[in-house]
Amino acid sequence: MASEARAVICTICAAASVSTPTAMKFPGCPQYHCPSCGGHFLYPMTTANFVVGCLLAAVLLVTAVRTLLAGGIPLPGLLGLLAVVALIIDIRIRGAVAKARARAHSGTQ
Repeated sequence: MASEARAVICTICAAASVSTPTAMKFPGCPQYHCPSCGGHFLYPMTTANFVVGCLLAAVLLVTAVRTLLAGGIPLPGLLGLLAVVALIIDIRIRGAVAKARARAHSGTQ
């Protein structure tokens, strides 16, 4: 992972800053440190990781439907389940970032 500085907004205090990631967490989401409140927060995964996760989830869905149509019981693989969990976590993080941006824009903390 290239540790390039980027403009981020803290999901805890809604302070904007330019930071480099301090860590990479499970679903491929970078963790940042807020210089304003001192907290650590996650940012959404990169577009490439998100697309790969969507493709894996789609393959999981297609495989499950094919298994059902063949009369079997679909048992998703670990990779497919992890892709779905990663997408759910990423969507929640994207929502938290959107709320922080709205708080920063309205001026409320």
